[in-house]
Amino acid sequence: MHDAPVSKYRTQIMGVAAVFVLLHHYITSLYKDMYLPVLTVLAKRANIGVDIFLFLSGIGLYRSMSRDGKALPFYQRRITRVLIPVLLISLPYWLARDFLYRRDGIGMFLLNWTTLSFWTHNNRTAWYISLLLVLYPLYPLIFRMQKKHTVSIVILTAAVFAAVAAVFQFAPEIYDKTEIAITRIPVFLIGSLTGEILFSEKPEAKRFKPAVVIYTVLTVLMFAFALTPLRKHGDTASLLYRFGSGGAGILLTLLTAKLLDLCSSSKLHGCLKKLGALSLELYLIHIFIMNTMNALRIGEKSSTGVRLLLITCAVTVSVLMTLGVGMIETKLRSRRAEQQKTA
Repeated sequence: MHDAPVSKYRTQIMGVAAVFVLLHHYITSLYKDMYLPVLTVLAKRANIGVDIFLFLSGIGLYRSMSRDGKALPFYQRRITRVLIPVLLISLPYWLARDFLYRRDGIGMFLLNWTTLSFWTHNNRTAWYISLLLVLYPLYPLIFRMQKKHTVSIVILTAAVFAAVAAVFQFAPEIYDKTEIAITRIPVFLIGSLTGEILFSEKPEAKRFKPAVVIYTVLTVLMFAFALTPLRKHGDTASLLYRFGSGGAGILLTLLTAKLLDLCSSSKLHGCLKKLGALSLELYLIHIFIMNTMNALRIGEKSSTGVRLLLITCAVTVSVLMTLGVGMIETKLRSRRAEQQKTA
């Protein structure tokens, strides 16, 4: 199963998901009163790119832990690949925002820089990173549960569904502050289960394919219902949309994998692979650029044509800065590898 399209093109699919998120933010969040036929409608749903990220992250983490099953090397890889880049890339933005622009002080700066302010102050700037910094430290425990009894991941997914629904019903103030993150935990767990189906040598792992199919079908139905004009309760529709985005993300992942399998363009594959490998960096950089443009009100009163030009420039700058950061990271990794050889 290692050559399954989802596994084979995982990095390229992450590149596609990165483009989805980029378009979602720049088209629907930067200028909220701007409407572009068809494109705005599609961009509003492009936040499903985050669900694709989480699904593929679950698959990737399972494969990573399967190498030796040891927590320490796993944490070392996550610190090198996630925590350090996040702290370095976000440092200039939070320094400028919290000390020069808003003057929030050292306490708020530390909360923002570490992304903890999402949980403490509902700051959604880097909420996705905040979620990763909860899921990744917990993953070795999740992996061991899954490795011992695969069914435990199914039970855990159902439990998270129930817990989120309970928070929605009985603690709406907490749900409103955290829903963008907690509703996406199930698709991450299903990604881990899919990772076992793809990479485990245990024949019994394949028996859990129906669980992934059932999850996908149920959540896609939620997604479809949330978009129908027949829905009566906006809050409930929002909950169903969030849950349903997980299934929609899986379907888009499978469709994208199939299309990439049919596409023979090495340039397209290379471009998407590069973006996918730097998707975390691109996520952060484009968010910070967008927030800076909002804070400075760039293009706020401009025409649609000028706004489109500004969006094009912002996307270009985001990608170029990401590629620049990628080059620096590559050089640092090469230098570290050389030092380890000579040590």
